[in-house]
Amino acid sequence: MGIDGSAKQRILVVSWGLLGDTIMCTPALRALRKGLPQAHLAFSCHAQWAGLFQDPSHIDELIPVHRRNWKGLRGWFKRIRDLDALARRGWDVVLDFGGGGDVRRFLDRMPGVVVAGSHPRRERAILTPSREWVHQSDRCLEAARLVGGQGEDRSYQLAGHLAASRQRQPGQARRIAINPGAGDSKKRWPAERFRAVAVHLRECYDAEIIVLWGPGEREIAEGIVGKDSELAPPTTPLELAGLLSSVDLLISGDSGPMHLAAGLGCPLVALFSTADPAVYLPPGNTLLVRHKGRIDLGGMPVESVIEAVEAMRGALK
Repeated sequence: MGIDGSAKQRILVVSWGLLGDTIMCTPALRALRKGLPQAHLAFSCHAQWAGLFQDPSHIDELIPVHRRNWKGLRGWFKRIRDLDALARRGWDVVLDFGGGGDVRRFLDRMPGVVVAGSHPRRERAILTPSREWVHQSDRCLEAARLVGGQGEDRSYQLAGHLAASRQRQPGQARRIAINPGAGDSKKRWPAERFRAVAVHLRECYDAEIIVLWGPGEREIAEGIVGKDSELAPPTTPLELAGLLSSVDLLISGDSGPMHLAAGLGCPLVALFSTADPAVYLPPGNTLLVRHKGRIDLGGMPVESVIEAVEAMRGALK
């Protein structure tokens, strides 16, 4: 079931989940813009990273939501007001790409709206992809095609102003970033192993090593930093994008910064554990190192990560 591409349909894409999930749905925005150029295309995501997607050449409207303000009794009333106001804006089609109960509450306010979802078991999604265990971006793309989107390009789409060149100036040291954090503690490779990789990279490549960290992760990062590396400053998502645009390689567990780096074209060594890389591995210049099962107590050996970096040597020339 598609919609009339010549009509001025109002389409809302909702992704109120994690940063990585939001980035993985951006290929669907490209497909919708291509297949439905006359439609009014709006994208709603968390306010803290909305700037990563602010680009009028990609979408007509960006709608940030402040879900942090929806907590507690006062937040409960604000959530009702916010969802009511968004529902009253007269959407023809809503694509549900994550956000749990808040998205369901929003959809309940619009019983007649066409809903497409990225998950086959989404309750209100009357249009759903036919397959479950494919890449998350492919599921989003299929949902977009069901309502008239066109294209199969899985590459991520961030705001155009974030693009940057990584051409190193003569004499400039290589820069390698390490991201040890992850929302799920079972996906965090031990700090001492990241530290061993940092020491090797410093010795073999004479590289600048910068250790990233997010909310609640500073102590983890400080456990890696030594004379061979430095601690990154605290960053907003936009500032983190700027930092990642300046590095030659990122070594990261399965996390939002991993997907952000891929969206910026940063070469990437991705450490996967409990999640299926067939569903979540970023596209682009990405090399996978996988240990099936949790890695916080060990996981893949240091040597396998160093070998992966060696295989990405071209990014460090």
